[in-house]
Amino acid sequence: MALNRQHKWTVILMGTIWAAMILFILLFLLDYLRLRFRKSKEGAVTTSDGTQRNFFYRWYLVSRNIYQAVATRKNLIATIVFIVVIGISMGYMKPESYRSLKYPKLWYVVVVANRFGFFACGLYPIIFMLSMKNSFLGLLLFSSYERLNILHRWLSYVAVLFVIVHTIILGIYFKINNRLWFLRTTRIKWGWAGMCCLILIGITSIPMARRKYYEFFFIMHHLMAIGTLLTTYYHYSMCQPYVKAAAAIYGFDRGLRCIRAILGYTTLTVEIVGDDLVVLEAKRPRFSRMFKWTAGNHIFLNIPSINFFQYHPFTIANIKEDNTVKLYISARQGFTRRLLEKANLELPKVADSDESTISGASKDLNKADGTVDMHGKSQKIKLRAFLEGPYGAIINVFNVYDSVYFFGAGVGVTFPLSLCRDVLRDHGKVRKVVFAFAFKKANLMDWMLELLDDCKNLSAGLEVELNFHVTREDVSALKSYVELEMPANVKILCYGGRPNMDEYAQRIAEDGEHSRCAFAICGPEAIINSTKRSMNKFLTLQSDVYQHYEAFDW
Repeated sequence: MALNRQHKWTVILMGTIWAAMILFILLFLLDYLRLRFRKSKEGAVTTSDGTQRNFFYRWYLVSRNIYQAVATRKNLIATIVFIVVIGISMGYMKPESYRSLKYPKLWYVVVVANRFGFFACGLYPIIFMLSMKNSFLGLLLFSSYERLNILHRWLSYVAVLFVIVHTIILGIYFKINNRLWFLRTTRIKWGWAGMCCLILIGITSIPMARRKYYEFFFIMHHLMAIGTLLTTYYHYSMCQPYVKAAAAIYGFDRGLRCIRAILGYTTLTVEIVGDDLVVLEAKRPRFSRMFKWTAGNHIFLNIPSINFFQYHPFTIANIKEDNTVKLYISARQGFTRRLLEKANLELPKVADSDESTISGASKDLNKADGTVDMHGKSQKIKLRAFLEGPYGAIINVFNVYDSVYFFGAGVGVTFPLSLCRDVLRDHGKVRKVVFAFAFKKANLMDWMLELLDDCKNLSAGLEVELNFHVTREDVSALKSYVELEMPANVKILCYGGRPNMDEYAQRIAEDGEHSRCAFAICGPEAIINSTKRSMNKFLTLQSDVYQHYEAFDW
């Protein structure tokens, strides 16, 4: 069956966007496969001065680093996505926009206005696909939905813009032709309602509003998304195929998420550490075969006694071999603040007391059996909860590099901590690991006990350096960690004050000049931006360095 001209160019636009995304995925896969299936485990493609890098390899690194420079800058990605999609759409706006075959060179304003509306509807299935938590596109990136979030957001902004332009052009046309009465018809009223839904989605999705009022954003986002589909369905019958496709994608994802949450029903133990940190731990859910995770993965947590309808993402701080799910949560506002308040009401606060002092921790580390007692005799409460997930990378991509650097700031250490522990257990081609943790108070070193325990049983071919930076206490509080008995290939260094990211960036750049290097960092937005500036200062276009940034963001 032949498509009419509006459907035809809408489908072409959708196909072009899909092709661009698949190309993006293939570039990522190419770089991973280059490292995964290289012949040498020692990184013999290059020497210390890089002389063995041939012409094609050097130019490959140049193109890869340009691609990576774009991929690690959200604002740049957003600008490119916006300009490219708008440019492609404008290219598809003119063809067959004439009023009739009699006047093939004369644009007909109603056809152009309707094409803007069709293009917006054509973006709906893509936008909903990119919003899926269970996305096949994420699996192709060895990841999940979070890498696709920025495309989801900016394609949504494009759709909002197209709908507004569609409305303005038709409004001017009806005004000029004295047909304003048409704007009061039932079909057009549905259109007005749909545009209002989209505008509300756009306003509540502004980063500042989204971060500050996340729970309000979450509710509005879903209500307005459903409202957009419903109003578009009744606005224009020819747009219904796109609405049905988007609704099917949304329904499938929500249904699958609901099943995963039910299978993840479990009991959490809750403990307070310090003033505003909450530690949650649970045994694997009953259907543990459905709950398998990779280092760096996260789950969506729902505690019905706090809020039955909201799920919040948190990184799993431990590795799958531990057979428990552990979460470190910093109480800020909304759900996390209510969780802290509930825990404070039901159990005595765990102070920075003698039971969990640093000296006690070091004694636990040096037990004859090598086991670690994480929190001593502190009291805990139990809460029933749903754990939906896990989501994130399906494999640990960091064990295919020669040297890896992991950085964590505050509670953001949960992401690099699990990655580092996983690399220590199965280091693959890795020969050097550098781990750095910046934190305010020495009692947070309790989180490192399992990592330190892992370091006691390392293979001889792996060099490990652990750097701990305490920012609000004297570095002498970490003295007991420096004195721990460790293998000769493990070095523990403790510092007072914030880490100098320029120094780390310079070391990474030097490693990237003669071997394959990767680094990952998780922390507040300010630290992420500072690290990016440091990396830009020292990296060259021929540095073989993979960069991964995780910021505190929604």
